[in-house]
Parts: sequence; C-alpha cells; structure tokens
Amino acid sequence: FYCGTGNSQTAVNDHEVYMDSSVWTNLNRVYMGQAERRCKLTMRNNSRIYAKACFVGNGTPTGNKLHILEGSKMFLSDPSNPFYSDNGGGSSDPDAQILVAGEGSLISAPSGIFQVGNSHSQIKMLVTNDASVVAGDVYVGRQNTAEGCGITVLDGASFSANKIFIKGKNSS
Repeated sequence: FYCGTGNSQTAVNDHEVYMDSSVWTNLNRVYMGQAERRCKLTMRNNSRIYAKACFVGNGTPTGNKLHILEGSKMFLSDPSNPFYSDNGGGSSDPDAQILVAGEGSLISAPSGIFQVGNSHSQIKMLVTNDASVVAGDVYVGRQNTAEGCGITVLDGASFSANKIFIKGKNSS
C-alpha cells in the first residue's frame, strides 16, 4: 500500500488516507510518502492493519504522518525491519509525526529494527492516552547526524523494547 509515491524530490503533495472501522490484511509494506512529501495515514475506530513492514517517509521524505487512534492497531511481522520512519536521507521537517493515541491503540513490531528518525531527522513519535507500542530494537535517530527526533510517552501509555539506541549508540 502506498500513500503518495513518486520520483520528484521537490514536489509538495498532500495525500491523505483515512481508515474508519476497516481491516487491511496480508499487506507486504505500508508506505506513507515514498519519495513524496506531506502524506498522511489516519486509522480510527478500531481499524487494523496486518503487514510485514511500515515506512513513514522513505527516500528523503518530508512531513509525513501516521496517526493510529481510537483503539486501532498495526501489526508488523517482518523479523528484521518492521518499522522505519524517515528512512533514507531523513527529514528536516519538524511536522513529521507518528501518533499512537487512545485506549487500546497499538503498534506491534516485536522483533527487528524499529526506527524513529534516520540522518538529519526531526520526526517525533507520541504515544499517549493508554496506547502502547511493542518493539524490538529501537533506534531514535539511526545515524549520528540525527537531530530533533524523539519518542514521548504520556498519560498511561506504554512503550516496550528489547534495546534502545540513541543516535546509533546502545542506551539500554
């Protein structure tokens, strides 16, 4: 599944996809912004995605967003690389965002690399209001040049990981 795909690194594209009480199964990969800018996927009302991997921005993306709300869940099964945000050259856009909010909302990627930001990235992840994330090895800024990316967990939410790396260095 692609929300925005193209080859132009200069175009600004507004692509939005909304899931409401929907289920997508047997997906290989889910992309929000494959070399595109300002692409957004919003999951609401107990929606579900079952996929191997998820990319929130891939190939020098900017301002892409993933919102998992109101008990929605994303299950990722790739054993080595299930979740990437700002993959490739990274994004210097502080509007890039991953939001997991609301009781029962979940990202489950229990093995492999869970990346929040790469090089030159400012993407933020917020897990709040009793939501949760289950991850393997978490990288907050995969490269040493990552500045401004981060994970915030608030208001009864949880985030569990095997290991956590900050700018590529083990912090656990």
